[in-house]
Amino acid sequence: MKCPQAEMLAQGQGWIAPPSDDWKARAQILVYNTSCKVTQDKVLFTITPKIRAERSEDVKDDMKQDLPLYLVVTRGDEILQKKAFTETIKFKSGDRTAEDVFDLSVELALGDAGTVADRTVVLAFQLSEDQLKYFRDLRDAQAKSAIQPAAATVKSAPAASDPATK
Repeated sequence: MKCPQAEMLAQGQGWIAPPSDDWKARAQILVYNTSCKVTQDKVLFTITPKIRAERSEDVKDDMKQDLPLYLVVTRGDEILQKKAFTETIKFKSGDRTAEDVFDLSVELALGDAGTVADRTVVLAFQLSEDQLKYFRDLRDAQAKSAIQPAAATVKSAPAASDPATK
């Protein structure tokens, strides 16, 4: 039996709590692995993301940060199932970063219309509207910067063959 495909939603790859000038922590899904176990009537599909989190410099003591994640099972454009998770990443006193892996599982029933192999399991952080706006604005600013670098970097000294330099 073939396992479903796995994907990561681009907009849900990063997380910040809450988007503001005084953020306390942010996280990113670095990579993920998948596995599936087949029984007579179901498939247990597991995605194991590796998450790296960073916290602001003003937080020095031990700290725990809850990270909202979800898995969505789709077949084509149809959402079949969504399962939410809250995982906790732990920062040790004095550490600015923390990494951990989490097993996120969803059961897929056999015998439905179609097969398990025609499904996709999508992984992402659960983001609020403010968090989505923050990441969209950040993405747009980075794209604009790449397309239209600052005027100071665009202007260069005239070439030696330029009549204005003679």
